[in-house]
Amino acid sequence: MKKIGIAFFIFIVSMCYAESVLGADTWRVMDDAHTAFERGDFGEALIQCEKARKSRLDAVAAAVATLDASLIPAEVRKKGDNIDDIRSILAERNDTAALAIIDEVLLTHEEKEFNGSISAMKTWISLRSSYPEADVLEGMVYEAESEYDVALSLYERAWANRNLLEVPNEANEIAFRMANLAHNTDNPGLEEKSLLLVLGPDELYGTTAGGSASLAAMTRTLEKESDCDKFFLLYRHDRPDSLEASVRLARVYLGMKRLDRAFPVAAIAGVTAITELSAAMSKKDFSYTYSSLADLMLRSGRDAEISSWANSVGIWDAFLTLGQTLAAKDMRSQARSLYVILAENCPNQEYRRKAQYASYSLKQ
Repeated sequence: MKKIGIAFFIFIVSMCYAESVLGADTWRVMDDAHTAFERGDFGEALIQCEKARKSRLDAVAAAVATLDASLIPAEVRKKGDNIDDIRSILAERNDTAALAIIDEVLLTHEEKEFNGSISAMKTWISLRSSYPEADVLEGMVYEAESEYDVALSLYERAWANRNLLEVPNEANEIAFRMANLAHNTDNPGLEEKSLLLVLGPDELYGTTAGGSASLAAMTRTLEKESDCDKFFLLYRHDRPDSLEASVRLARVYLGMKRLDRAFPVAAIAGVTAITELSAAMSKKDFSYTYSSLADLMLRSGRDAEISSWANSVGIWDAFLTLGQTLAAKDMRSQARSLYVILAENCPNQEYRRKAQYASYSLKQ
């Protein structure tokens, strides 16, 4: 099972000099917790999570106390609140403990994040006592034990503290875990809410019911044309994070029979998929220029790496979902054109068969 925080652990190993602020053993304890979870020892996983959380709390409290004590002397107070000025006087006083804390924070965070303020940095350190990575793993344990309400509360707490994640991109994994839990417990409302945590910030999605003006133009193109060629030729949207969320949310809306919501979201899935697939091909072939979806699929099938990547991130699923949404809206010509392209050119045999069946069903 994928760990939430694999990138976090790699990051911490590479930045091991920054350990004393967050606790020298915290990441190792969390790694032990993940190992226990993966071998099915849920009790040990919970114990290690709590151990990691306590280690984090103790380390943060110690760091704040050290800074508080170092900032008390009058000659330090005279320097004001500027980080550089404080560092200079601490160096003159040979206050290595406080300097170590400040310098370790600055290894991974710029002074401007704290507006150059030592007080703001100290506040930031104090907030590190929350440990969303531990909340997520505990949630995974309770979810595996079918304690879904407890799991959800832990995921929600982790999401609320997502700004404290060592790897910010891990936040979407929390949202997807909540969406998975909702899907597995047949709670489409919660699944929708969770997926919107990922898709909502996308400017293309917009803040109104019909989406942004750009999205409205995309859907109008699909409605006016008899096939999807112009849609795939004209539009691009480079936001990989939206791909999985838009595919899954479109399916949720299809299940709810909310075609008014499914259609724009499926359009986001389609335009994101064509953008990412075209970009992947361009990185491999600098002379590549998009001509058609069929050509792009054929080229992708000749490159094992691109084909495997497209399978793993859900590219073909995005195109199929768009076709299914078009069909559900009775846009049969547009849906059929997309199904035919998939059936004849998709490198993935499973999606070829699905497209063939869907195309055949449109004729009935």
